[in-house]
Amino acid sequence: MKRSPESRYYKTVYPRVSAFFKQHAAAFRLLEACYRGLPFVSAATYMGMLIFTMARQSRAVFLKELLIPAALFVSVTLLRRKYDFPRPYSVYPVTPLIPKDKSGRSFPSRHAASAVIIAAAGFFLSVPLGAVLLVVAFLISLSRLLAGVHFPRDILAGWGFAIAFGMLFFV
Repeated sequence: MKRSPESRYYKTVYPRVSAFFKQHAAAFRLLEACYRGLPFVSAATYMGMLIFTMARQSRAVFLKELLIPAALFVSVTLLRRKYDFPRPYSVYPVTPLIPKDKSGRSFPSRHAASAVIIAAAGFFLSVPLGAVLLVVAFLISLSRLLAGVHFPRDILAGWGFAIAFGMLFFV
C-alpha cells in the first residue's frame, strides 16, 4: 500500500523538523516569534490601514478594505465549522512544537487566509505595503506548518481562498 506524501512527512520529516527546533533554542524562539507575534503585526497593520482609509480615502475604498477581509474571515470560519478537519497531531503521533488545545477545525487555515487577504488589501493601497504584508503572510503560514498545527493543505487552502477573494473583489 502506497503512503501519502502527508503521511510520509509526518512520519519521517516532521520528527526531524521538530528535533531541530528542540535542539536549537534560537531557531525555536524565531519560530515562536513568527507564530505568536506576526499575526499581531498583520492585524495591527490592518487596523492602521483602516484608520488611514477612513481618514484619507473615499468611503468606497474604506468599505472595501473593511468588508472584503471580514467576509473572507466569516467564510473561512464557516467552512472550518462545516468540515471540521482534524489537525496533524490528532491524526499522527506527533507533538506540536507550540502546544495547541484544538482537535479540529484545521481546514482552511484562518491565520493564513487572514494574513493573505490583509496583504491583498495592502496591495490595493500600496504595492510596497502589500509586498511586505505578503512576506509576513508567508512567514505566518510557514510557522503554522513548522509548529505542527496545520497540514500543508490547510495553508494552501487558506491562501487559495484569500487570493480568490482578493482577485474577485480588490481587482
